[in-house]
Amino acid sequence: MSKNGKIRLLTEHVNIFACPLCSTPMQVVDQASLKCANGHCYDIARQGYVNWLSHAPKTKYDQSLFAARSSLHQHGFFAPLTECIVETIIEHMGSEASGTSEYSEIGRPIKIMDAGCGEGSHLVDVLSSMQNKTAHDLLGVGVDISKEGIRMAAKATDTALWCTADLAKAPFADRQFHCILNILSPSSYGEFKRLLADEGMVIKVVPESGYLQELREALHGASEAHSYSNQATLELFKSHFQLIDRQRVHYKLALAGSLLEHLLQMTPLAWHASAEEVRQVLRQERMDITVDLTVLVGKRD
Repeated sequence: MSKNGKIRLLTEHVNIFACPLCSTPMQVVDQASLKCANGHCYDIARQGYVNWLSHAPKTKYDQSLFAARSSLHQHGFFAPLTECIVETIIEHMGSEASGTSEYSEIGRPIKIMDAGCGEGSHLVDVLSSMQNKTAHDLLGVGVDISKEGIRMAAKATDTALWCTADLAKAPFADRQFHCILNILSPSSYGEFKRLLADEGMVIKVVPESGYLQELREALHGASEAHSYSNQATLELFKSHFQLIDRQRVHYKLALAGSLLEHLLQMTPLAWHASAEEVRQVLRQERMDITVDLTVLVGKRD
């Protein structure tokens, strides 16, 4: 889709947005920006995403990290997780082949936001799988503070709206989303509550103790590999939402060569490792990697 096509998509769904400074509605102006009644203006980049940030944030999440994660997605690294998320959405939304559901009014799509979407691979995979399993119209919205990630997402796909924004002050009107995804990423629960439709759900994916344990052990020692607990994260989630479902996703994959290198580039685990420790991992012909995650599903109390 060209930039003009992406702007048409933005224009069609401009009602979901609200100014992050004054909360008033937005409109597309001159196919170049979104502007509110109080004159606050946000540029539409040439790739078709909207930049809601007034300044570039400091972050270690760069293009190489997002490119590595995209490559791992393409090789199915997160495929079982995607399947679990899609089945969870369909189950709790009551989607049927007919496309009838309490979540979808006639002519209006089910809206799914990925909060902390990075380069967009999780959201694209979820939308693609859902389109094969339900007759519902879908609208995906990816939000991340990293301009590099959002730029990659907008270049790679035209199946969603993409925004660089601060999740603590999200540029959306109240109660817009039927589903908010938050996958291995920081949360902003106050904003999630504001943005969630009345019967909507938050799906948060958190690591379990076995997540990437082989890599953690290789880089940081055996004690580090088994010391992680997400109990505090779970309790915080439960303090904001009614926990209606919890599923464990656990599997192993054998990685070698460039895929092992991509994993090292993707995960912050390598940030605090020495160059020699990283080289020792890359010298291995292959490594069996554990993916151990919990999928939490919450609704309003």
